[in-house]
Amino acid sequence: PTFPATALVGFTGCGDSGPGLTVMIYGQSHEMEIYDQMRENFESENPDIGSVEIQQSQQADYATQVTSALAAGTMADVFYVEPANIPRYVEQGQILALDDKFDEAQQEAINDIWPDAVNAFRYDSATKQTETGSLYALPHDYSVFMYAYNKNLFDAKGVAYPDDDNPMTWDEFKDVCAQLVTDDATNPTWGCAIPTEFFLPQILYGNNGHFLSEDNRTVELMNADGTPQVEFEESMNFLRELVAEGLAPSPEDDAALEIYQRWTSGQIGLYPCGTWDVKNFNDTSIVAFDDWGLTYFPVGPHGTYSAARAGTVGYAIYANSEHVDAAVKFIEYYSTDMEGQKQLAEGGIQL
Repeated sequence: PTFPATALVGFTGCGDSGPGLTVMIYGQSHEMEIYDQMRENFESENPDIGSVEIQQSQQADYATQVTSALAAGTMADVFYVEPANIPRYVEQGQILALDDKFDEAQQEAINDIWPDAVNAFRYDSATKQTETGSLYALPHDYSVFMYAYNKNLFDAKGVAYPDDDNPMTWDEFKDVCAQLVTDDATNPTWGCAIPTEFFLPQILYGNNGHFLSEDNRTVELMNADGTPQVEFEESMNFLRELVAEGLAPSPEDDAALEIYQRWTSGQIGLYPCGTWDVKNFNDTSIVAFDDWGLTYFPVGPHGTYSAARAGTVGYAIYANSEHVDAAVKFIEYYSTDMEGQKQLAEGGIQL
């Protein structure tokens, strides 16, 4: 979901015996409650560090705020980074390499994290290659976007739930969506929602298409012989047809009521889901349904498997931080501490 613009909000602890630490992140309210509990535990276990100020941003504004803070030299000691931004921050000297920052126990804990999540934040400045070389952040989370479906709407329409073992074809998917549609101006329903960032990659790669070259440095929408990539054309047409045929909300529908709100109000049959959504989706004070499940994204006519988009952000340390040792302890704690990870998992926001 997207969020309205808002100013940074600070959550500050009571410790004042050390130099202190500032942390800039974004999150929904139920996430921030758990992060703030973890902050209190961290301060209690590290009284020499002093108070930690968590500056809460909103995801929609975060990139702009990071750019402004880096340009002004006022960036927090610790801040979220996306893997795609690691090369730029490294080349501009804005984040620290972490290779020699952890003691043996900390490194052992980091080695216990799924390697793909850690390697997402590696970069080799000599070869300009990602996912290799020095480590520049520790993972905050690592989530695959699956397709959530509203079982209550499926039941109300008499539609069978998706198969747990076999993804739908595009035609089967459209047929299911069509059965979930209600053409009612006062209480409409749609088969699916297609927020592009969280939907296009799955559809494209699930049709055996691509838009990046093998080295991830060039956008490729054409074949080597100059002809259009048919898999890409088919995928874009499939998305267009979902809207044109009334199976998914149009841009006008989205402008009238944001798609995420239509999902939580029970108007959408299928909607992309990350781990951080689980707590909200289980809260009937937020969503208008009490039962939902997970399924695959559909497979295109040229595809052989259902594709899923993986997403992650990590904790990086500002290159000009005056509190590097404290920052190292903080990111290691939030990324690997077992009690903290238990809080996050039991809170239903990440694994």
